Amino acid sequence: MDIRISLPVLLFATAVSLASGLAAGLVPAILAGRRDPVDGIKGYKHDAKIRHRPGDALVVAQLALTVVLLSGAGLLGHSFWRLVTVDPGYRSKDVVSVRMWLPKLRYPTGTSRSVYVARALERFRAIPGVIGAAVSTSAPDFAGELSFNVANPTHPGVHELTVITESSLDFLDVLGIPLKRGRWAKSVGSAVISEAGARLYFPGEDPLGKVLTDEGRRDLTIVGVAGDTRQMGLNQDPPPQLYLPLGPDPTYYPNFVVRTSGPATAMVAPLRQSLEELDPGTPVYDIAPVSAMIAKSLATQRSYAVALGVFAFAALALAAIGIYGLVATSVARRTREIGIRIALGAERENVMGLVLRRGVMLAGLGLVIGLGGSVLGTRALKSMLFQVGAGDPLVLGAVTVALFSATLAATYFPARRAASVDPLVALRTD
Repeated sequence: MDIRISLPVLLFATAVSLASGLAAGLVPAILAGRRDPVDGIKGYKHDAKIRHRPGDALVVAQLALTVVLLSGAGLLGHSFWRLVTVDPGYRSKDVVSVRMWLPKLRYPTGTSRSVYVARALERFRAIPGVIGAAVSTSAPDFAGELSFNVANPTHPGVHELTVITESSLDFLDVLGIPLKRGRWAKSVGSAVISEAGARLYFPGEDPLGKVLTDEGRRDLTIVGVAGDTRQMGLNQDPPPQLYLPLGPDPTYYPNFVVRTSGPATAMVAPLRQSLEELDPGTPVYDIAPVSAMIAKSLATQRSYAVALGVFAFAALALAAIGIYGLVATSVARRTREIGIRIALGAERENVMGLVLRRGVMLAGLGLVIGLGGSVLGTRALKSMLFQVGAGDPLVLGAVTVALFSATLAATYFPARRAASVDPLVALRTD
C-alpha cells in the first residue's frame, strides 16, 4: 500500500486554512473593534447588504475546507483503528523475534549452520520463562518475505507467487498459527499449505495429498492446512503460503521466534546474552517483541493520521474564530434593531435563536460544499485506507457533529450578548 501523502498538498491546505481563518475571522473582528459604536448602530439598516459581504463567503469556504480535512483525518483514524484491531493470524503478545546473520567464513557448510541453530534453540529453551522456541527462514516483520513461483495445477502454464517458509517442527505452535487439517510436514518433499493457498491452487477441492511444484525444483505433497497469516502486512490480504520442514542446508539468516510466559520485553536481554555466550562473533541485528514489530509497521500510518488530525483541528478552530468574528460584528451592527425587537415583545430566547441561526446557516453551507469536496479530496487517500470507504457514514456523521458543535460554541457568546441588550439604551442611541 502506498502510504505517501503529498507534502505540497498538505502545505497548500495549511496555507489556505490559515489565510481563510485570518481573513474571515480576525480581520472582521479587528474592523469591528475599530468601528465607532454609534456608527455601528446607525448601520443596522444596511444589514441586508452585510449578509452578502465577502466575509460570509470566506467563512463558508473555510468551513468547506475544514470538512475536507476532518473527513480525511477521520478516515485515516478509522482506518488505523481497524489496522490495530485486525487479527494477524499469529500470536504477537509475549513472543520475541530474533534475527541474525551467520557469517559464511565461520559457518561455510550446512552442517555447521545446522549445529549452530540446534544449539541456539537449546539455549533459548533453557532460559527461565521461555515456553517454546522455533526457527524459520522468515519472520513476521512485514519487511517482505521470500516468494517463489509455484505452478498452479488448475491453470496449466500459470505460476503464482507464494511465500515459502522452511521452519522447525514447533514453528506453528510457538506463533500460535492453527493447523486446521492434516499434520505438520516432517519429511523432505512434504508441505503444509495455508488456507489462502488452498483456495488459490485447489478451489473447491481437498488439498491433502495434492502436489505442487516449486519453480520446477521440487515436488511438494500437501499433508496439512494451516490458518492464514498476514505476513506481508496487516493491511495486505493473507498471501498463499507453504510451510516446509527445515532442510539440511539452513539459511545464513535464521529467524528465531521465542514464546515467553511473561512480558516479551523482559526476555530481550537474556536472549541476546545467550547468543553472545554461544558465539560472540555472530552478528545479531534485531531482537524485538513481535508486538513492537507490528507497531513499527504501523508507524507511518499513525503519524499521517495524527498529522492530518492536527491540521483538521487547527482548521476547525480557525473556522470557529471566523464564525465568531462575523456573528459578533453582525450583532454589534444590529444592536438598535435587536433593541427594537426586544421592546416590541420579542423573547430573549428568540433573539438568541436569531443569532444562532446565522451561524448554523453558514455551517450548513460549508458542510454541503465540504462534503462534495471531500468525495474528491479523499480519493487521494484511497490507497491508504483499510476496510474503510471514502463515504464512511461513521466518519461523516462525526464530522457533521464536530462542525455544528464548533459553530454553536462560536455563536453562543454573541447570541447571549444580543439577548442581553437593554432596549432603552439601544433606542436612546441615534
